[in-house]
Amino acid sequence: MNIHLSLVSGLVSVFLVSVLLYGSLRVLRGELLLGELMAILTMVSSLLPSILNLALVSIPINEAKVAFSRMYHFTAIDAETSGGYTLDHIDTLTLQKVTFRFCRKEFCPISHC
Repeated sequence: MNIHLSLVSGLVSVFLVSVLLYGSLRVLRGELLLGELMAILTMVSSLLPSILNLALVSIPINEAKVAFSRMYHFTAIDAETSGGYTLDHIDTLTLQKVTFRFCRKEFCPISHC
């Protein structure tokens, strides 16, 4: 995510510098007035936040895909059978060979992770 954000930020900076450089050269040649250059820079800088939002929209979409995948795996678990007997008192509780896993990964004993 940070690499993607840095890349987008770098591209925006290069784009702004390119517009400024190209516009400045046209002003120096007399092909563009300084006020026109300022108007172009103002329009470009007002459009950039929207462009950045479009570029970064993939991050929340990926987070939503992960959340939906987790919810799907949770709802796909078979229901536990009810019944049996009830406990009135528990003296001790020992857990042995407890495992967990992330989606699409092999089981991993807690002591090894």
